[in-house]
Amino acid sequence: MHATTEVTDKLVLETLLEKGQLREDNLMRARNLAETTSDSVLTLLLKLGNLSDRHLAEALSQLLDKKIIEDKDIPNDLDLTLTGVSEKFLVENQLLPIAMDEETIDVVMRDPRDRFLTQSIAIATGKSQQPHWITC
Repeated sequence: MHATTEVTDKLVLETLLEKGQLREDNLMRARNLAETTSDSVLTLLLKLGNLSDRHLAEALSQLLDKKIIEDKDIPNDLDLTLTGVSEKFLVENQLLPIAMDEETIDVVMRDPRDRFLTQSIAIATGKSQQPHWITC
């Protein structure tokens, strides 16, 4: 297990290569393309279809010791207005609050390493935030 800040894209990519879930030639193409765009290598691999959301989720889950939240684990009766965070912000950033109590909020997100999003949710709700992962 690693701290969230220690899990770099490089470590994620190495893990995916070791597990055989990413081919070296696809990684090289994505790295070359990343030099001409603002997208990260991981984002490009996902966009190009060279990496599945599920494989990325599994790698991050392993490295961060975070569980993957499956569709069946998401409550059907979510009321997003209770969070105090705009629905537009949640949708644009692919965030889904799934549980909340007086002190914490559990949020499903694509990349729990995203400090901007985790801090934004914490500030907007006044609660400490527990990021989770989901296959999208």
